[in-house]
Amino acid sequence: MDTILTADDLFDIRDHMGRFGRQLDTFRISNSTKLSASTLSTLEKSSSSIKQIVSKLTTEGMNKLTTDLKEPATNIKKAIKKLEDALETIETFNKVENYIAGIINVFGKIVEAFSQRLGSANIASAFDSLKDLFSVV
Repeated sequence: MDTILTADDLFDIRDHMGRFGRQLDTFRISNSTKLSASTLSTLEKSSSSIKQIVSKLTTEGMNKLTTDLKEPATNIKKAIKKLEDALETIETFNKVENYIAGIINVFGKIVEAFSQRLGSANIASAFDSLKDLFSVV
């Protein structure tokens, strides 16, 4: 049976992304003396991007959404969880640093597709980027 991406699913993903943004801030601050200036800047920009996307989705205030995508919410949550787990240590973080931008990009494309009322094919293309994230760590 297909799992349909609903507005509730999307708001749940929004909450996961918001939590991940806060975790990035905590990781950046608590490891500020161990990370390069470039990495610190990237983390700050990533956190800011997440907050903007979460805010945009919240403002959008969708009432209803359905698509024909199979298990999209579950897959995004799995990718976010893997990234959250990687924030445990700097060593594991270093392995996934590039994937943070990937999850932000995917989530941003999804929010953009919803806000522009694009069809499920446009939304489905955003999920192609998740394939690499499933192998994180």
